[in-house]
Amino acid sequence: MYIYYSKVRVLVQKKLVEGILTLKIISSFKKAYRDFTGDSIIAEIALIFTVITVVNSIMMVAGWDQPKQGAFAHLHLLGRLGIVSLVVVIFEYDEILSLLKSFSSRQNILFDWRNWLSNTYKNWFSTVAVLFTTATVLTTASVYILQEMLEPVGGERFYWNLLILFAIITVSVLAYTMIYSRKSS
Repeated sequence: MYIYYSKVRVLVQKKLVEGILTLKIISSFKKAYRDFTGDSIIAEIALIFTVITVVNSIMMVAGWDQPKQGAFAHLHLLGRLGIVSLVVVIFEYDEILSLLKSFSSRQNILFDWRNWLSNTYKNWFSTVAVLFTTATVLTTASVYILQEMLEPVGGERFYWNLLILFAIITVSVLAYTMIYSRKSS
């Protein structure tokens, strides 16, 4: 009987050590990612959403995936944003709780627009991601809500429009970055 309990105890200790190591690995990845982006949680959600949306749009345009049709294409994008947001909230749960606790003091908000605009030239891709996500969500939500009047088509043209929107925002932010960096030097 004692041998059985000692084996169970050793097994439980091993599982605890594995769990602790897994948590440390996840926290190391989170810290490395946070150091790389240096942004807020909203910018993090936008960054992941933008990368997935652009890659998916390229796949749709190239014919590697079947383009979504009609209003479902817009609903699909909104669903993707929901899934990405949920995953980020799960991984950043502790930070979100600390931000919400400090939110009452109004010192630390989830997204500081003035700070973000002044740091645009430092992390231009994050700026592109936030602008692209905002424009995409506002457009797709509007079209989905007004689908009876607008009759969205979806298809390959929809994904071309997403890629064109991404390109316009990227070129605009890079131009702004170049102008702002020349003024500041």
